[in-house]
Parts: sequence; C-alpha cells; structure tokens
Amino acid sequence: MHPVILLVDDDQPTLDLLEQLLRPLNVSVLRALDGAAAIDLLARHRPDMMFLDLLLPQVSGVDVLHFVRNTSHLHNMYVGIITAHSGVIPSELNNRIDGYFVKPLRMKEIRDMVLTVIDQQHTA
Repeated sequence: MHPVILLVDDDQPTLDLLEQLLRPLNVSVLRALDGAAAIDLLARHRPDMMFLDLLLPQVSGVDVLHFVRNTSHLHNMYVGIITAHSGVIPSELNNRIDGYFVKPLRMKEIRDMVLTVIDQQHTA
C-alpha cells in the first residue's frame, strides 16, 4: 500500500506544486482547500503525513492540528506546517508539529523530509 499524504492549503497553485513534487515518490495524495475539508478527510482516511497551512478559511490550521493531535488514530502522524510567515514558531505549536516550511517552499527540503518519514515508517 502506498503512503498517503494530505495537503492542506487554500492556495491552489501551492497544492498543485506539492502534488507534482510528491506523485513521483509513489504516494497517494489527498487535498483540502480549507480546514473543514481537511477535518472531513482526516475523519475518513488515515494519512501517513500532512502538510498544513496555518491560515485557512472556515477552520484554521491550528484547529486542524488540534483535531489531529487529539484523535487517537492520527495523533502520531507527521505534520509539517507550510506558511508564508517566517520567524518564530508559535509556542503553542512547538511540541505539536514535526516540521516547519516557509513559502516560497524549498521543494528538495520537502521531498527529502517525505522520503525520510516514509523510510522511518517502513523500518518501524
């Protein structure tokens, strides 16, 4: 079975770019344009990883992150934050995220992280 990665961002070009990067890695990709859609997908699927924008319409990325960390079948899932805001990670997120990627995204950095996480999951 292929690893499943959920991409959550309200910017369609960012989703397209990430999906283009990930498809050759033999993974399945789920996409959500807002936090409500992300929570719906998370309730129905069990992704191995998620890349999450914090500033989303309807339901914020922070609320999606809280849903993940408080849902038993998701709480250990890798979560990488993607954001246009560089700087210090908000303190309430420090121990709840696994990666922090600032736009414009460095695709090699994301690709390498995905390969590392997939490798760790298959050897665990």
